[in-house]
Amino acid sequence: MVKMIKNKAFGVIGKPIFNMDYICASASATPNRWADDVYSRPFTVEEIQEMIEAFAKTAKLCMDAGVDGVEIHAVHEGYLLEQMTNPAFNRRSLGRYSDWQAFGLDLVREIRKRTGARYPIMYRIDLSLALNETYGQRLKTVKSLKKFGNERTVEMTLEYMHNLVKAGVDIFDVDLGCYDN
Repeated sequence: MVKMIKNKAFGVIGKPIFNMDYICASASATPNRWADDVYSRPFTVEEIQEMIEAFAKTAKLCMDAGVDGVEIHAVHEGYLLEQMTNPAFNRRSLGRYSDWQAFGLDLVREIRKRTGARYPIMYRIDLSLALNETYGQRLKTVKSLKKFGNERTVEMTLEYMHNLVKAGVDIFDVDLGCYDN
């Protein structure tokens, strides 16, 4: 039996086994890393827009406080931005955010709008989670892994990075892999 708990929290790596009233929200309903029978609930569009607004306000506050630039941490499975910008996690079928690039691009555009053209934006990104390379055929046979076979490939990431530059990213911090590998 799948348990759906409706409180807000971020990421599929939260540990609901310590408090079953706490559940993670994600791009889509996704099994929790620590408890396969507990699924995250999908973010609402309003929550997604609130997050974009909060990131952009924070970047502007950093700029106003004299911070030299901002880095957007969009790397590693289980974390918010990786979930929203990777088809392995973002399996939304309707609306703007069913496009796995939309969240990251909207986020960067909003930060750029608030901080201006000269404020440095760095984006930390996984070239690939390398889930297919790590699990191979197990992605097709192991129940808890089946949903993750449609990961963002290196080629998809390079196209996404090109679009992020057009949206306002100045520099990338590139990683490869995730906790599993």
